[in-house]
Amino acid sequence: MFVPVFISCMIIVTTFLLFKYWRAKKTPIVIITDIGTDPDDILAIMVACAVQKFDILAVITTGGDSINRGRVARRWLNIAGMDPDISVIPDMAPGSGNTTCFVPEDTPSKEESFLTIGKEGEDLAANAIVKLAGEYGKDLGIFVIGPLTPLAKACKLNPEIVQQIGLLAIQGQLKVRGDLIEPDFSSFNLREDKDAAKVVFETLQHSVPFKLLGKHAAYATPLSKDDITHIPNFTSEVKTFLSILMEKNPDLFHKLYPVSEDKVASGTWFEDLDHICNPYDPLLFLSFAYPDLFQHQHHGQHTTVGNDEHDDGVKDAEEIKQKLRDCTISFFTK
Repeated sequence: MFVPVFISCMIIVTTFLLFKYWRAKKTPIVIITDIGTDPDDILAIMVACAVQKFDILAVITTGGDSINRGRVARRWLNIAGMDPDISVIPDMAPGSGNTTCFVPEDTPSKEESFLTIGKEGEDLAANAIVKLAGEYGKDLGIFVIGPLTPLAKACKLNPEIVQQIGLLAIQGQLKVRGDLIEPDFSSFNLREDKDAAKVVFETLQHSVPFKLLGKHAAYATPLSKDDITHIPNFTSEVKTFLSILMEKNPDLFHKLYPVSEDKVASGTWFEDLDHICNPYDPLLFLSFAYPDLFQHQHHGQHTTVGNDEHDDGVKDAEEIKQKLRDCTISFFTK
């Protein structure tokens, strides 16, 4: 009787220790996202979950309509089979961002999404960043694929604590001014709340290494319908995202997706597109998980990929796109 009990105890202890080791090998991160506006935030969440490099502690939704964005975030975390204990925190404090959030029909309700919600105007998101920065210190990475509003509020709330994090990864570009770096406002995520971007750069750049993935890397790796066809119903969702962009910002749509007016008028424009997504946000996570796929430029302690139109930072576009496909297909072939 003693031997089976002893073996059972050893199995439990070994499993616990392996789990602790497994978590210790991953980088604990917070993701700040405006998911629900375009497809690349969704792909970024899927890559972050698939690469087995990250311990996602919290997802903070920003950019306006943050409760619905939180619901969409929970939907994709569920699809990825992630722990329901991952906090999803809508930023309810006044901020910037007014893009449309698309909510698919099968998105869990507000109650089913188990969102961490305070009162309107309450800084739960900023408080969560400060709390996690204090707990994890240099081990913590913050990945920003939306407006920097909640991170700027955390910097104002307790700059000394936030300055202790080990990495700040941003989808966007920077400008070098002597020994300093500044936000490049041609980047959507930095432009949406310029004041927040300035606060973050000024507060953190002397103590925290920045890693930025610029739009030029995404332009060099455009995704076609074939690249996402394995994700159930995603092609139709991408069409909805692009339809919203065409309606809200036709100049930007036609710049990114050149199609004739005849195709738009006939309703066949989507079928005629050569590419349907520039993977800005997923490449940020991929460049951290698989750095050898990219060319990195160094600016003191800071690093950029694709910061310049003359250097997109992409070594082999097809290899990167295959890696993205491998990451996303893993959730639908189990």
